[in-house]
Amino acid sequence: MSELTSCNHCTLKDMERRAAKRGATVKVTQLGHNTDMPGWYAAQCSDENKPSAYFVVLTVDCAC
Repeated sequence: MSELTSCNHCTLKDMERRAAKRGATVKVTQLGHNTDMPGWYAAQCSDENKPSAYFVVLTVDCAC
């Protein structure tokens, strides 16, 4: 990973902070087998119609 790139954990936490400023929440769901990306995670803000980000792996702690 590049020094200029945040890990998935930090990216999700940043999404949650920005959503909270707007009064929204972030919901993370694992995509099922009937999708093009089985096993991936989708992160969607409550005030948006589509997921804002997709993750292959989400760690509990920072991996930067």
